[in-house]
Amino acid sequence: MRVRIYFMKRLCLAAAIIILGISALHAAGAGPRINAIGKEWDLGNVPMGGKAEKVFEISNGGSSDLVIENVKSCCGYSVTDISSWKIKPGKRSKFRVSVDASRKGLGTDRKEIMIRSNDKESPLLRVPVRSEIVKKRSS
Repeated sequence: MRVRIYFMKRLCLAAAIIILGISALHAAGAGPRINAIGKEWDLGNVPMGGKAEKVFEISNGGSSDLVIENVKSCCGYSVTDISSWKIKPGKRSKFRVSVDASRKGLGTDRKEIMIRSNDKESPLLRVPVRSEIVKKRSS
C-alpha cells in the first residue's frame, strides 16, 4: 500500500510539472511580438542640406496578429509608406524612413523612431536611427 501511495504522489508531481511546463511554453509564445530587423537603422551619409531615405523592416515573432497603432519620429526624420499596419505571425512590414538634413550640422545624427503596437510585453519599440551629415560636394 505504501509503495502505491509513493508512486501516486510521484505521478501527480510529474503530471503537475509537465502541465506547468506546457503552460509556460504556451504563454511565452502567446500574443504578438514586435521585433526590429537590425539593432539600428542607418541612413548612411547625407549631404548637408540634402535628403535621404531607406526602407527598413519590423517583424512579428509572436503567435497572433501584430497591430501597429502609431509611429512617431522627430527632428528631421519621418516614416512613410508603411506596407502593413497589421502583421501576421512570422511576417514582416516595411517602413520607409527619411531624413531631411537641411537643418542639421555636420557629423553623426542619432534619433529614435517610436513604434506603438499591441505587443503586451513591449508595446513601445524604440528603434535608434542614425545618419552621417557630410559636406555637400562642389559641382
